Amino acid sequence: MEEHSNWYVYKITYPNGKIYVGMDHSQLACPWGYVGSSYNKQLIDDCNEWRLSNKEWNLNQEILFESKTCTLKELRRIEHEKIIEYNSTNPLIGYNQRT
Repeated sequence: MEEHSNWYVYKITYPNGKIYVGMDHSQLACPWGYVGSSYNKQLIDDCNEWRLSNKEWNLNQEILFESKTCTLKELRRIEHEKIIEYNSTNPLIGYNQRT
């Protein structure tokens, strides 16, 4: 396996308690500045509502898996497993649209 910067599978918890599970396979040393790339309309609407509310709100990002040596195929498999484990495609629980 080729060594690379750390690759991550992460979970973001939004102010309403819903989650998004994703992965980062960029060459960033750490994904803390990254908050997901979901194109879920409900997430976009919720974020706009929070932004317009003028209330303070926070996101919580948790690293579920990290590796310097896994392959992209392995990273995608682990992301898929975590989406299933956290049931984040259920719209009552999360913002993932597919596993």
